[in-house]
Amino acid sequence: MAARELTHEERMARLANRFRVARWVAQERAEYADVKFAADGDNRAELVAAMRSEGLAPTWIGFILNYLKRAELFGLDTLQGRQALGKALVTVTHCLETAVEIHGPMPRPGVPSGEIEDQ
Repeated sequence: MAARELTHEERMARLANRFRVARWVAQERAEYADVKFAADGDNRAELVAAMRSEGLAPTWIGFILNYLKRAELFGLDTLQGRQALGKALVTVTHCLETAVEIHGPMPRPGVPSGEIEDQ
C-alpha cells in the first residue's frame, strides 16, 4: 500500500516537531548527559572499557532499557514519559559515539542494512 502524500501543513508540523526534539536533545546533552558521560571523567572511561570488553551488554543496555521502561511506566502522554524516551535517545547517541570511537565509522546514511559492505 502506497503512503499518501502529506499536506503542506502536515509537513510543516513534522518539521516543527523534528526541530523541537533536536533542540531538546542538544540541550539535554549539554546540561545533563555530557556531564554524566563526561569525556574526561571516570564514568566515561568505565563505559568505554565496558564496551571494549562486553559490547553493549550489560552496561549500555541497562542504561537504555531503564529509560525505555520509565517511558512505558509513565506513558508518553506525560512529560516524564517523554523525558525518559528522550533520555533513552541521548544515551543511545552516546553509546553509538563510543562504538564509533572504538570500532570505526558508520556506513553511508540511507543504505539498507542488508546492503552494507565492509569498508
